[in-house]
Amino acid sequence: MKYLNSIFDFIVESVESYQWEMTSDKGDKVKYKFEDIKGNLYLVEFKSLPGVRNDLSSQWELTYYVEDDGNFSVSKLVSANPYRVIETVFNEILNDFIKRKSWVKVITIHGLAKDKERQYVSQRTKMYVRFLERNPISGYKLSSYGNRINLTKI
Repeated sequence: MKYLNSIFDFIVESVESYQWEMTSDKGDKVKYKFEDIKGNLYLVEFKSLPGVRNDLSSQWELTYYVEDDGNFSVSKLVSANPYRVIETVFNEILNDFIKRKSWVKVITIHGLAKDKERQYVSQRTKMYVRFLERNPISGYKLSSYGNRINLTKI
């Protein structure tokens, strides 16, 4: 029965996203935060990549971090449900960002490798691409090369 409860919890937990909030929208950076069921705090950051001029670029980068001893880190591994985290970041928060910044033409995501991964394409990248293929972002085309994923406005 112990294992049945944990499987049930996993299925229920993976169906929905976490509650999130936008915490900052200051020109070239937009930040969101959410907390997972285990109490880990996440920071999702969209950063404008340098344009030709000093104005805001139409190309942005999405990165998300998890709190690690008071600082935010991309390398900390947590035992939370990764599907629910990905649902929150790449479905809920990404779609909110696109609604707010409808003029953005390219969103870049890097699937960073874990310390011991030696493959050219990381497991994170594979998971991100699989999620985005199964849950396409309306009005954007998905392309990837190595650990770089681009969502390009159609």
